[in-house]
Amino acid sequence: MIKRIIFRTLFIIFFFIFFVLYLAPANKLFAFVSLPKDIKIYDVRGSLWNGKISTMDASSVRINNIHWKLNFFTVLFTKGLSLKVNDSKLLRGSMGVNAFSLADKPHFSSIQLNGDLENIVPLIDKNLPFSLTGSVGTDISDLVLTAKGNLANISGAVTARNVVLTTPFLPDVSVDLGKIELAVNGNQNKLSFKIDQNSEMLRFTGKLELTENLTAYNLTGNIKPKGDLPSQLAMFMGTIGTPNAEGSIPVSLQGKF
Repeated sequence: MIKRIIFRTLFIIFFFIFFVLYLAPANKLFAFVSLPKDIKIYDVRGSLWNGKISTMDASSVRINNIHWKLNFFTVLFTKGLSLKVNDSKLLRGSMGVNAFSLADKPHFSSIQLNGDLENIVPLIDKNLPFSLTGSVGTDISDLVLTAKGNLANISGAVTARNVVLTTPFLPDVSVDLGKIELAVNGNQNKLSFKIDQNSEMLRFTGKLELTENLTAYNLTGNIKPKGDLPSQLAMFMGTIGTPNAEGSIPVSLQGKF
């Protein structure tokens, strides 16, 4: 008799908590969520299971129109939360988030995002001596941040298409970079990019490594001019180095941002 009473009581309590969470508005529930200190969210709507964040500020980056879906069984077994971003000025796509790691060590997976380089590159550094146009997409399998927002781990790929570079160093030339494929792996201490670029003008294969808290860079590889280059670009290529027997110019650049 006592076991039956205890079982029924626990059963009632469980479903009471479940329906409170299921029916509670998301803005009330988010009041109890601890977010990383650099993240602020505004105008939360919907429920715990299906809702929307109108605006999120992550450090100096603002992202609009974020939707989420939460499935009871995926939370129970994989801690998964599905996010969709539809910011017409920045990013569009989806990703998975570990719903229980946001406060101490945010963990993202299956990051499939697309955007325009001319909007994204200035967020990295507004003082870069060049500008890029074209589209970019990510296929990041794993991204982990520390509580302070530093990069703990990343692995995956980034692909840019129809890329065109302009720079004051070549004022009358738009450099067609075509398609650029990056395989990325590493963390805050050492981040590596395997680069494969190809266009009607140039072909580059090599590796970029960022070290010293991502402030120092080391770029190595080979660049091969293709076809008749604009005279300014041809002169610039001559300053990089001397072509080898295959017509490729070895590249080795080091420095700090």
